[in-house]
Amino acid sequence: MSLASNFAKALAFDLDELLAGLKRWVECESPTFDTGAVNRMMTLAAEDLAT
Repeated sequence: MSLASNFAKALAFDLDELLAGLKRWVECESPTFDTGAVNRMMTLAAEDLAT
């Protein structure tokens, strides 16, 4: 397998899974003046990035 082919394979991702994850973040409103909302977004991001 070529280097380019290996690189492309390493970058492969599931578009539906990516969009589902982004949807959760987009739907989590967190205006900077709302400390509780920002903390919810931070928790959500931390949970998603930990997996």
